Amino acid sequence: MEVKVTYRLADREYVAFSHDISRTGIFVKTQEVQAVGTKMPMVLNFANYREAVNLVGIVKRCVQIGERQEAGMGIQFLFGDEEQRASVYRLIDHMMVEHLGAQLYERLTDLHTSDTTASLKAYEGTMTTLSMESIDLDN
Repeated sequence: MEVKVTYRLADREYVAFSHDISRTGIFVKTQEVQAVGTKMPMVLNFANYREAVNLVGIVKRCVQIGERQEAGMGIQFLFGDEEQRASVYRLIDHMMVEHLGAQLYERLTDLHTSDTTASLKAYEGTMTTLSMESIDLDN
């Protein structure tokens, strides 16, 4: 599952792509890592989802060039409220089930069938809550 990530720091906009996403964060491959603790507005675009997801993230882990992994940043999502958190969780669950299948996703995340089923049922009617606020990346 590919996610396009757009984020802004100071006067510069960055665009990256990631395949490493979870309910609580994302790893963005980049040569220009930021300091741990850096907060940034983010816009996530999923290939099969028509609306962008606007979030704020905070850098929790940095991998520098030359280490054994690819350079990048582990960014934790900071949710504005419980409704936004629940909406993002449902979206991630839905996308993962579409990408991996329900059985494999449940095994990987150690979720119970009833939890995944409830999350997917809730997904159906609540996706409009994801775009709660618009982040203007041009200002």
